[in-house]
Amino acid sequence: MSKDSLDLDLIHEEGVTPKPKHESSMPQTADRAPKAQRPRGKIVMHYFPFPAMGEPVRLLLELGGFDWEDKRVSFAEWKEGTLKKQATWGQMPFCLMADGTQLTQSRAMTKYFAHFVDINGTCLFPSDPLLAFRVDELVDSLEDLLNKLRKSFAIADPKEKSDAREKLFAAGGECTQLLTKMEGVCGDRFLCGNQFTYGDLYFYVIVSFLQCGFWQDPAPGFSVDFIDAYPKLKGAVSRFGALPKVKSYYSKVHGETKSPFYASMAK
Repeated sequence: MSKDSLDLDLIHEEGVTPKPKHESSMPQTADRAPKAQRPRGKIVMHYFPFPAMGEPVRLLLELGGFDWEDKRVSFAEWKEGTLKKQATWGQMPFCLMADGTQLTQSRAMTKYFAHFVDINGTCLFPSDPLLAFRVDELVDSLEDLLNKLRKSFAIADPKEKSDAREKLFAAGGECTQLLTKMEGVCGDRFLCGNQFTYGDLYFYVIVSFLQCGFWQDPAPGFSVDFIDAYPKLKGAVSRFGALPKVKSYYSKVHGETKSPFYASMAK
């Protein structure tokens, strides 16, 4: 099935449900949620077979050592409709938990599971509320960039679609402007602060997705080397991708799936 024939919700799970405007009553940091317990039992993660909006959750489940199953849903299976009816919001990704409940919405799940994942002894969800806020700022800015790209799916003509994507990343383009601003506030070693956070993981996954060839079909689109123009962002992404557990996981995934979309992550 051609990617052009797919609904936009194949790569975007937040178009149906509005973002919550107030989260002040919800736990914001690991140390402010003493009753939070690590999920127990098997978790079944449902998403399409490429590294898009469900990929940060996959990686967190792996790094966190959870008992989990990677249910890679084909386009045909999703279009058939049975699984879509079972999903809380009629969209993926979602995690089926051991108690039969579902967790949904990619960024909400990313933040939730980040509470239970440590890198070099430090939790990926910051205990400092301001640092967590700064991470969210950059993650949401990256989502803004993706939203600009998603508009190109409405363009039927292949050349016009490719040209539109290329224009976004050209000098003065909307994505270029966003990336320039992100570069200006990115840390010198990590995305934010002086530690790995779920933001480093999120940027690693999404930048890799932008480089994997999905968005360069039809060719040429924008360059897969676009991140080279932003050395601090590139450094943060590269440092996270160089973690041994990350490299090992994607080497395994690429070997099992044979998907070209995972080739760059397996290097």
